[in-house]
Amino acid sequence: MVGAFFVVEGLDGAGKTSVIQEVKKLLVKARVPASKIVVTAEPTDSAFGHRIRHLLSSKKSIKSNAAEFLELYALDRKHHLKSVVLPALFEGKIVLCDRYKYSTLVYQSLQGINAKKIAKMHAGMLKPDAVFVLDINEGTALKRISSSKRGKLELFEKKFFLKKAREKFLSMEKFFPGEKIIVVDASKPLKEVAQKVFSLLKKST
Repeated sequence: MVGAFFVVEGLDGAGKTSVIQEVKKLLVKARVPASKIVVTAEPTDSAFGHRIRHLLSSKKSIKSNAAEFLELYALDRKHHLKSVVLPALFEGKIVLCDRYKYSTLVYQSLQGINAKKIAKMHAGMLKPDAVFVLDINEGTALKRISSSKRGKLELFEKKFFLKKAREKFLSMEKFFPGEKIIVVDASKPLKEVAQKVFSLLKKST
């Protein structure tokens, strides 16, 4: 039995984590056993993921460490697929993943690495059954980030950068043609956004 792999993407503050949790509730309500649903995220808790988080919390410029970020994300993603995603799919489970290769393309290309190069290095990697890009403008994203209890902003959480990142997310089909990438208005209330994602997810299984 083969499962299904779904990715939720978007700016920080778009509500990815909350939407995924609400979608999981809707799946359970629709009689999908909770044991058949795997919620996961990138970067992971691997050594690669910890190094990524350390870099994200640094005070260096946005352009710094671009090559290191790219390498770490690629290594972390391969580890994630091998240890979590593929085993779950083999067991027929539904995988809901918070961020994947699309975030790497957005953020590392804005660090100065060629976007086509990033897309090419992911060419042989597992493609999701659908990708849901939660779209909000940079002002709303920054307001949500600032109102959270996370403390200081991370490296990529600056308004001008968020604006560019949003534009990149909205052009994702250009870099991954043939993949099912769906933009969802995330400015609406959480439960409404989650219901929309859930409805689209059902059509993709």
